[in-house]
Amino acid sequence: MCSPRALGHNKFLVICDHGEAPRWVWTGSQNWTMTGLCTQANNSVLIDDGELAGEYRRQWDLLRDAGDATPQTLREENTKPRDVPADPARVRLWFTPTVEQADLADGREIITAAQRAVLFLMFNPGPQQTLLNTILDLARAGRDGERLYIRGVLNQDPGTTAHPVHLFDQQNTQKADFEVVLPAAIDAPTTFFREELKKLDRAFAMVHSKVILVDPLGPDPVVLTGSHNLGPKASGTNDENLLIIRNAPALAAAYATNVMAVYNQYRWRFRRHLQPPAERWKGLVDGDNWQHGYLQADSPALRELNFWVGE
Repeated sequence: MCSPRALGHNKFLVICDHGEAPRWVWTGSQNWTMTGLCTQANNSVLIDDGELAGEYRRQWDLLRDAGDATPQTLREENTKPRDVPADPARVRLWFTPTVEQADLADGREIITAAQRAVLFLMFNPGPQQTLLNTILDLARAGRDGERLYIRGVLNQDPGTTAHPVHLFDQQNTQKADFEVVLPAAIDAPTTFFREELKKLDRAFAMVHSKVILVDPLGPDPVVLTGSHNLGPKASGTNDENLLIIRNAPALAAAYATNVMAVYNQYRWRFRRHLQPPAERWKGLVDGDNWQHGYLQADSPALRELNFWVGE
């Protein structure tokens, strides 16, 4: 039987054609609610591929037939990766629960093979044996003569921590407090929205996306997404899906843009919140001082610019 703490946490929609054959699948992190649509950072992807949509439909049938149980036969079926040549991309699909974290093992192998970059957004993956732990281990290990570009945002469950949003780069972790997370940290005119957010159920899950990008601008970009929270509970207990997409550079670039938009939003809030008022940014000015950091040899700003322009 399934654990009483197990969640039916999948978010996918299979759309059939006029002949009732699966044609499209829509999946991602987004709960189809006002909160999921309007107050959280989420992602969804719509894929036009009948074979992939058919795999999601087959899983829907397996879940329907299992009812309230999680039989061992379902776990064993989930532990077999489903590879789909969604031309021109290559797609691997995992459903959970799996046996012995087969899905996470696949994710760890992809992350540790990163050549240039790992970008991510996560919601509450857990404290241990998560793909976040794999990313942090990779960042701390370092490589001779190489600098991996690592950027990410983690939104912890606000019921377990006083710091609901964490920012990560190669060397640092920054923990936000309540004031940084809410729009009140941006500017006084947005204070009214603070009370609106507090009215919403579990509104403090600001970053609800579950995305990992490996080498998004390289020759072999990999996108990991779906409903999966990228930790052991999602792997071994919940009903989830994890979609691994290779050879889709436009999709990887779009996801990279989204990840960095979320990252930079919170990084700017951190900077504004910690700086003395006299030093805070007050708007655009006519001058070139903003370029100085990008022109200093081996500065973080220059390294970041070089990464994004392909140097």
